[in-house]
Amino acid sequence: MSQSVRERRRKKAKKSQMRNNLMLTAGAVLIVVLVGMSIWNNVGKPPLGEEITVSGDGDHVADGNPLPAYSSDPPTSGTHYISSLPEGFYDENSQEAVSLANPEGYLVHNLEHGYVIFWYNCEILNESECTELKTELRTLMMDYNNFKIIGFPWKTTDVPLVGTSWGRYLEFETWDKETAAAFIERNRNKSPEPNAR
Repeated sequence: MSQSVRERRRKKAKKSQMRNNLMLTAGAVLIVVLVGMSIWNNVGKPPLGEEITVSGDGDHVADGNPLPAYSSDPPTSGTHYISSLPEGFYDENSQEAVSLANPEGYLVHNLEHGYVIFWYNCEILNESECTELKTELRTLMMDYNNFKIIGFPWKTTDVPLVGTSWGRYLEFETWDKETAAAFIERNRNKSPEPNAR
């Protein structure tokens, strides 16, 4: 093989290696920029929603026992059951929504662990509005892999949707995906036990 052919191959390989390195560097820089933007947009910002005075000491009582009145409806804190509910969306016909006498006792335990709960009231919506709200909420929750997020039916609110986190309360007169996403990002894990599941 001649010297010039070897030299051309070496230069071509070096050029290819430089292009690959440049692409890897550009990809890494893009990831760093996106992560940085996310952090910049959310870190240091206070939790979203009305601050509700934390009720009680967050005491635990045995599942099914009577619960004291909460300082908001739906609740944002207070005495709660020893057990909590799994993350995810609960339909009006789900066993937990139908059979639990005091689901809020379990859900406040979730709030103590840093969950965000969206309480939806289809009683004040027509069927198509309810279906649309539940679809939008499920989609948003899936965008966050349902991580520490619960959607739960709640018939006592005056608005179609209320977001709660520990000590925070936000009413939604209409669905607002950007505000709901910001509520998750700014309020999730802002609680007494954020490392608990």
